[in-house]
Amino acid sequence: MIDARLSAIVQNATEEDGDHLRELAQSFGMLAPRVPQPEFIRYRYQIDIDGNTNSWSLPLKLAMGSCVLKVQSPYRQWYYCDLRPWEHYVPVRADLSDLEEKVLWCRKHDADARQIAEAGKRFVDERVFGTEMTRGADLLLESALPPFARLPNSPAHPTRVPGLKIELVDGACIVKHPARGRVHHLSPSAALVLELCDGNNPEADLPRLVQLAYDLPQLPTESVTACIDQFKQESLLR
Repeated sequence: MIDARLSAIVQNATEEDGDHLRELAQSFGMLAPRVPQPEFIRYRYQIDIDGNTNSWSLPLKLAMGSCVLKVQSPYRQWYYCDLRPWEHYVPVRADLSDLEEKVLWCRKHDADARQIAEAGKRFVDERVFGTEMTRGADLLLESALPPFARLPNSPAHPTRVPGLKIELVDGACIVKHPARGRVHHLSPSAALVLELCDGNNPEADLPRLVQLAYDLPQLPTESVTACIDQFKQESLLR
């Protein structure tokens, strides 16, 4: 289903380590020649995943008109606040446990995947250097301000409290709140709601995003609202 391999083995402790790892990867069929980036325009779907840090090629993938499957990332770029899952891209869990499921969803829902690809292309086509440079600079300056000088997040845009540690253990989502010494075990749907509460998505949009994620026949408004209320009671959201 997915032909994904490594094109190089780099950043080794010693040259000998690098040679050993290359031989090992080659023996398992994990190495392949690098595919020139312009070639990816031929593909209906593209995967966006971190390397050493954030993937820098997401705008290019969106501009190609492909439906992008974006892997969850702790890193953020200045324009991420405008990106919406299931509108501009198909979200994939950080551990790739649902990657096959999301690829199959795209194949089964070709028209929806095309709409997402078109929306992603419009998104990146509307952004130009002159405006994005200013936005990026503003965010850098804001991040340099002391916390008391920053504007508080709108209550209509629920946001995870700082310091939460979110881990995937045997397929389960574990949320640790070091400040309170609490550990929370979340269901997949609750983990998705918490993931969407990044300060960018309006609370009113969350039921629709969850409905799209699980292909539900009706909006899960009551359950999503109850989940958010519970998170706030547990001091996971602000």
